[in-house]
Amino acid sequence: MLAWLLFPFLNFISFTFAQDEYILKPISETWIDDKSCTTVALVFSPLQNTTFAVVQESLQNNITSRALYVESNPSVRLCAAAVNYRDEILQNALLSEYSVIMIMAPKVLGTVKSFKKLPKNFEILDIGLGCGTFRTFWRSKFTSVSITSIEFDPAIAYIAKTWYGAVESNNSKIIVADGVEFVKTNTKKYDAIFLDACTNSPDSDLICPDPSFLKDDVISQFRDSLKPVGCIVMNCFSLKSVGKDILIQRVKTTFERFFKFCFLLKVKNSDFNKVLACTNGPLPLEGIKNQYVIDYFKTVPPYTLIVESANTTTI
Repeated sequence: MLAWLLFPFLNFISFTFAQDEYILKPISETWIDDKSCTTVALVFSPLQNTTFAVVQESLQNNITSRALYVESNPSVRLCAAAVNYRDEILQNALLSEYSVIMIMAPKVLGTVKSFKKLPKNFEILDIGLGCGTFRTFWRSKFTSVSITSIEFDPAIAYIAKTWYGAVESNNSKIIVADGVEFVKTNTKKYDAIFLDACTNSPDSDLICPDPSFLKDDVISQFRDSLKPVGCIVMNCFSLKSVGKDILIQRVKTTFERFFKFCFLLKVKNSDFNKVLACTNGPLPLEGIKNQYVIDYFKTVPPYTLIVESANTTTI
């Protein structure tokens, strides 16, 4: 999850990094004081006027995580990837439950009939590159899938490429651009749009999605950018101890004005995240109204996906 601000720079297909787009800082300046963590790199973003820390930390079950933190909101782990004993990114592993649920949401909504037989022309728009683990996971499992990732901050794109193994190919692109403006001018149709673009401001009640994506003209363009059975899936995140459910429900209500079906999917082990998934259908008949139990990929344990607060449209 990363801040998403309006950014006029647009560079399609691939890019190189200018010296003024990021600044490497001495590791000695790290603000990470946890002795169980090791700061790998500090990258200052002139665009956001803050510093990002790439941090290696040990988790349970002998798993090592390479996490990303931001100095302006240091209590939040923005994203993370698993690494092996050779210090290599495990491309087919996900550390966050909400990411797993986001990936499975198109199956819940019927956009994906079977992950074993994805169409060769299946196209994904990924807004909010972050560490790049989301796109890397898709690419490791489904090589034929076309993924376009949008990231507004070139410093973050640099971090994803340098420390998280985010690479480009003929059908896997990273575009440095303002996500709102990209969506507004987009004419392409996608099977699935994944939105994990957030604000790094500690004063924001709703951290994800960034409010700039909640305007009517942007949501209508999201709808128009989807294929007939396409879906949009987004991370909804708030650190408020009181009222966060109301904030997230408000996001759902806003999207329901443009989509026939919207569902909030609970993240079982998180009080702060929910996943909002919307489509104009048609929906699969099985499992939507009650509980949807999914055996996830072998790299992660099985979770129970609880579908709640569906709108009143007849299935």
